[in-house]
Amino acid sequence: LPVIAGTAWRLSAWYRTNPSIDHGIAFRVQYSNDYAHPTSILENAPATTSWQSVSGSVTVPQGAVTMGILLYVCYPGLATTAYWDDVTATPA
Repeated sequence: LPVIAGTAWRLSAWYRTNPSIDHGIAFRVQYSNDYAHPTSILENAPATTSWQSVSGSVTVPQGAVTMGILLYVCYPGLATTAYWDDVTATPA
């Protein structure tokens, strides 16, 4: 997404896994000027087979011109499938 440094954004999503896991779900924001240090909205979190919501806010750092949203299972060896829905990013 194109962004302006210093602006705040609200992010939200719904997620679940099948089967449930006790750790491993991540929701991060990555900026064009710093791929090595994404901002975590959710990090290594548990997940169940029921839909759960997550939300958070970020402020775009200086030098960034784009923002990407990363949704994934942290550990490739986990025997689960993650599902994401209604992912939103809105200027705050």
